[in-house]
Amino acid sequence: MTSSGAHTGDISAEMLADLGVRYVILGHSERRQAHGETDALIRQKVETAEAAGLVPIVCIGETMQERLEGRTTTVLATQVEGSLTDGFSGVLAYEPVWAIGSGTVPPIDELERTLSLLHGLLQSRLKTDDIRVPILYGGSVTPAQAPTIFSIGSLGGVLVGSASLEAERFLRIAEAASFRLTSQPLSGPYRS
Repeated sequence: MTSSGAHTGDISAEMLADLGVRYVILGHSERRQAHGETDALIRQKVETAEAAGLVPIVCIGETMQERLEGRTTTVLATQVEGSLTDGFSGVLAYEPVWAIGSGTVPPIDELERTLSLLHGLLQSRLKTDDIRVPILYGGSVTPAQAPTIFSIGSLGGVLVGSASLEAERFLRIAEAASFRLTSQPLSGPYRS
């Protein structure tokens, strides 16, 4: 995403805003891996998106190798520090790279610990205790796993990948989200 100019094959933030787009996904693992996007480049894209009035959804997550080496915390801290702007007010999406498309979701207690870690990283990065940045989970979100994922009170929502391509599957995930909102409202810094 560029701000403007002759960049064949790119799209500018202003063009997206002009089309009525409100949110833009930045830093997805596919872009980081296949296109070599760095945290610094993602931060520039966040700045461009924010300047155009778009809400950036910044994806972060560790690979299986990084997880096995016990480097998840370091990887996530580096990505949060490097990818977010000082006044970031978008959305953070935790998508462990190893979970994407695998059908595997982290155990619920591990996911809760990671969300707690991310909240702390956001407090440190943004230098405030009043964090209003929702944290989403993405990575093999399926209708069967959605109710368990949505049971986490501090979760801001989910970022659905391939399950969104089939209306019936996506509807079941949306129903799980709807049930969560009516039976267990968001708590803490994530409530609206």
